[in-house]
Amino acid sequence: MGTVNRIDVEAAVLAMGVAEVEQLYLSNKIYPPIQKEAFEWTSRQCSSRWKILQWINGNDAVLNAQKLGLGEEVMYGILAVDKNNPSSFVLFIRGTESIVEWAEDLEFLLVDNEEMRASVEDGFFSVFASLTIEGIPLRDWIRQNLLKIDGVKITITCHSLGSAVGCYAAALVSKDAMEAKQSPVRLMAFACPRPGDIKFAAFMADHVASNSRVYNYERDIVPKLPPFDDFSNPPSVVILKVDPAVDIPDNPISNHLLAAYEALLDPAFIPALNSANIMDVFENKKLTLQSVRSFFVSALNALKTFF
Repeated sequence: MGTVNRIDVEAAVLAMGVAEVEQLYLSNKIYPPIQKEAFEWTSRQCSSRWKILQWINGNDAVLNAQKLGLGEEVMYGILAVDKNNPSSFVLFIRGTESIVEWAEDLEFLLVDNEEMRASVEDGFFSVFASLTIEGIPLRDWIRQNLLKIDGVKITITCHSLGSAVGCYAAALVSKDAMEAKQSPVRLMAFACPRPGDIKFAAFMADHVASNSRVYNYERDIVPKLPPFDDFSNPPSVVILKVDPAVDIPDNPISNHLLAAYEALLDPAFIPALNSANIMDVFENKKLTLQSVRSFFVSALNALKTFF
């Protein structure tokens, strides 16, 4: 586990891409989102490098109700191709942005996964299992399309809830890639919660690319969740230290924002952080958290009527 704030320009740009996906979701919550042909990156760094190919969709539901076909279908990310390398692809997977997703984050239940011979967090894994491209399960779509390309390179970049989901995707798609005699997936994750037990961490270490990185800011509480001994952090974690040159208000929401991670990874992003109206974002996220609290209080009160 590293503890250094080295400049990682590529990681900062990948984080920017995930932030754009999160903003796209917030501005187009009703499914389906705008046509992918109409979506344009707002940053020069992203628009000059990646072309959007497909939406990644999934179902929002609590207590693994996705298995029953329940939940609202929403956009979870995008698949893009490198404009300078047609065999290089990036999956951008966003973080938590709705009340139901906060509820999924807070399930804190380990369930066995037979294929990996490990245990994974139930809420996070249920989101991964619901992901599709063109109506086809994400893993199957990648097998049928990307893993048939000679010399294909796949990167998964993700934030928060999306980072846990990205861990499962990177591990299992890497397994498929190795069976197809392709390179394993590179994971570039930010603010990653603890996605499973120590056996899952070992499975990841045995399968994902060696140049994978999981960046966690030391003041961010999310990478410390779930807070139980049965859960383990993923491998390849790099701890981003507090930097006096990066003015991040010390509260749970600001410490978790992608804008903060971008500035910690590359000083060139510090002006963007300073102009991001970070306290406005804080107030909006605080309202969401208050709604989550009300949701759980109402659910508990409803359960009490049955006992």
